[in-house]
Amino acid sequence: MAGVIDLIDYADYTEEEPNCLYGDVFYSADEENTSNLLNAYYKHNNVEPFLRNEDTKIPLFPTTICHAKDNIRYSYDIDGIVIQFNDLAALKARLHFLLLGKAVGQKLNSNWHVLKKHLPLRDYSAEAISALHKTFGHKLGFVDGGYMLRLSVISALTTNQHPFFKTEVAARANAAQIINSVIGLFTSKFKALGPEQLQRPTIKHTNLNNLKKMVILEEDQSFVLGTLMEAVQELNRDPTQKLIVFLTRFGQKAETPLSIGALLMRKGVHSITCHATCSINAKDPRVDLMWSHYGLQNIVGHRGSLFSVYGMAEAANFQSSLDRHNLTLDHDLMEVFNGANTFSDITFVKIYATTPRVRR
Repeated sequence: MAGVIDLIDYADYTEEEPNCLYGDVFYSADEENTSNLLNAYYKHNNVEPFLRNEDTKIPLFPTTICHAKDNIRYSYDIDGIVIQFNDLAALKARLHFLLLGKAVGQKLNSNWHVLKKHLPLRDYSAEAISALHKTFGHKLGFVDGGYMLRLSVISALTTNQHPFFKTEVAARANAAQIINSVIGLFTSKFKALGPEQLQRPTIKHTNLNNLKKMVILEEDQSFVLGTLMEAVQELNRDPTQKLIVFLTRFGQKAETPLSIGALLMRKGVHSITCHATCSINAKDPRVDLMWSHYGLQNIVGHRGSLFSVYGMAEAANFQSSLDRHNLTLDHDLMEVFNGANTFSDITFVKIYATTPRVRR
């Protein structure tokens, strides 16, 4: 059955008060919503045309969920994290090899999708944010725990668009040239080492004349990454663009606590962005919940986007805007997201129902 949440009420209640989730009011609305959904679905041959039909209109009736602690189940996970470094030697988890092959502009990865919720967009104008969309980088290797180490070139101009970032072709070529300079300087630093440092096991087993992949032994990891960071910092002197080194991990939906201390030394970290999720489900397995358009509109403010769900105007998903402006969420809603953490900065919010989707 389909329940549409207009409000979640945590107020205390007495035994005489009706249970809104399992009571007649909520179930009546669920049954009518389900009937409307089924009537619309049975007008199609199968699921795909039903999902693709943008003209389908399905009326729904929102209701309030009372006594949420008794009737709602919550689960939490960390679905993504971005860790930007000031000093790569701070990495404690194992990086078993570095990928140091020549960077080719056309083959570089777009890094905007992993950085767009991490970079401080409030510091950038709309034109400058447009340049950030053309951020490209190089995969340096894989870190134990499902993390990817990346090196990326981003525009550092905050008020206008950098000329190298006006087109994707120019941005790719610029990033490849800078990344290859880092790799070249890194290699040169190893070739210039003294006799004692050349005896390091990692270097003894590396062909510095054809350095496409460096296998890193554990005892040399801090030294190797420190040398790589030196190369990055020496070439990171252009005030209009900058190199950033960062770790990413996405799609894990990890329900266990994340131990930052086991991963790295915090003094070498520039910033961390964590993508945390709270899933809200009815304890009654027969009930699927969606968010009321009207209910969300009252708490998300005037900025961001509300999307109807399958043409059902009364049900909606929400996501905040990715731009330089502050969130306009209701104070009580921000309190829910912040919890007891006064040191955190909420930069992006998404509120949605988990529903089947069709790729276009």
